[in-house]
Amino acid sequence: MKLVKNIIFFLLIAFAITFFMQNLTSVPINYYGIEKDSFMVPLFLVILASVFLGIIIAGIEDIVIRLRLKREIKEQKKRIISLEKELNSLRSLPITDSGIYQEKKEEKIVSPSEENKPI
Repeated sequence: MKLVKNIIFFLLIAFAITFFMQNLTSVPINYYGIEKDSFMVPLFLVILASVFLGIIIAGIEDIVIRLRLKREIKEQKKRIISLEKELNSLRSLPITDSGIYQEKKEEKIVSPSEENKPI
């Protein structure tokens, strides 16, 4: 596997070198209408700078996402701990008859003939 990675790496380096050698023409840099003829840069440097700028922006975004996820994990761990404490406290409560069963015992069974009787 390491051999395959090295071969791919060297192929990418060879591609980059040939790309840079074929794009040596200088281009002017324009920014919001500001033109300077003295600020001529080879095309491959403009492309290379754009790639590195994209990598840096993506890296910053990745760091922000990772920090947000770490904070969320900490919050979830705290919530798990509090819910486990609540569960343990509920498990230690004695089991008693709830009011549901008592209400059913007190409920009077009414026959259909008694329902229609006037009071």
